[in-house]
Amino acid sequence: MAPLRRGAIPPTPSSAPLPLYEQLRHLGLPLMVTPAMRRADLLERAAPALIWVAVLTVLGSTESTAFSHLSPTEMETLETSRHETAVLIGVVAFFAAFLSPLLAWMIYRPLRARSVRVRRVSTIVAIVITLFGPVLPGVIGWPAPMVRLLIVLLAFAVTYWGLATSVRWAARRLRHELSGLAPMLSRVLPLLMLTVLFFFYNAEIWQVAAKSDASRISVVVAILALLCTLLAIANVREELRHEVQHHEHTTDGAAPLTAAERGNLLAMGVLITLIQSCLLGILMFVFFMVFGAVSLPLATIEQWTGSPVDRLGGILSDWAVTPSLIKVCVVLAAFSALSFTASSGTDATYRERFVSPTLRNVREALLIRHAYRTDAGSAGLS
Repeated sequence: MAPLRRGAIPPTPSSAPLPLYEQLRHLGLPLMVTPAMRRADLLERAAPALIWVAVLTVLGSTESTAFSHLSPTEMETLETSRHETAVLIGVVAFFAAFLSPLLAWMIYRPLRARSVRVRRVSTIVAIVITLFGPVLPGVIGWPAPMVRLLIVLLAFAVTYWGLATSVRWAARRLRHELSGLAPMLSRVLPLLMLTVLFFFYNAEIWQVAAKSDASRISVVVAILALLCTLLAIANVREELRHEVQHHEHTTDGAAPLTAAERGNLLAMGVLITLIQSCLLGILMFVFFMVFGAVSLPLATIEQWTGSPVDRLGGILSDWAVTPSLIKVCVVLAAFSALSFTASSGTDATYRERFVSPTLRNVREALLIRHAYRTDAGSAGLS
């Protein structure tokens, strides 16, 4: 592969040309940007993380303030009612996991098209709200001063190391993989069905599922997920080693990759593989849930498990959906994801469809990094 001429900008996924360092961030490789550049624009890039911290802190304080207005009798009733407590915990989790990032994104989105000065001012406002919010009247439940300071510093550290950039890249990659589900359905699912259907119609797995509680099933899924991650790391590391060696031998003046850059490349490849595996696992879970509810009589499930069948309540009460069916589908979905990850490293068809695009991204990233490092070195920003 011919090296890029000095200052050349390789093609990027976007229509308008981006600066080289922005191209690296767009590819999910923020650690390939020089430390000097990461420090130079740190304040404005930290705006999303700090706005999210401010929103989350305000929401948490609002929830604590609401609890403070409850009478002792109401608090005692709440503590003795498991159902209401579970509902409140769910509401708080909803605020923390979904609503606070959504609100932060809604606040920051109009600022993205503004000038650097506006983004810097928004960052400073978010810091002031996080650090000095307790001075507002009627506000309680705010974290301790040292905790607030550590949270702000952690937001800057996350931004400097590019974790927020990596999360945005992962979201874009997930959207890209969702648009390519059709090839996965046509190439992967038929082959997996031949193997997994044998286990699905096996009485032993149903007996194990019926005798195992949710915690045990969670441990099994966690072990399979760990094996899937280790397989992905092993497969991607070997492929990256060949790509990096080829780049260094064919590109004149290519600087050796640092440990952080190699780790960033490895993380990018592993995340792509895990996103694909998770999507496949979700598809397998949905398929077997629907297939089992339609094809398995409750009498058959009762015969396999050796115990009476319990149906789920609520909207699923009219369907043949049982706890045993859910457990079996979860285990088979995790097993399917592991099988897909293993096949990606050995099967030629899987490699051409799912691994080769990742390697093309790696080659593009190495060329962009070479051009960027050349320009940064001449400008004294390395």
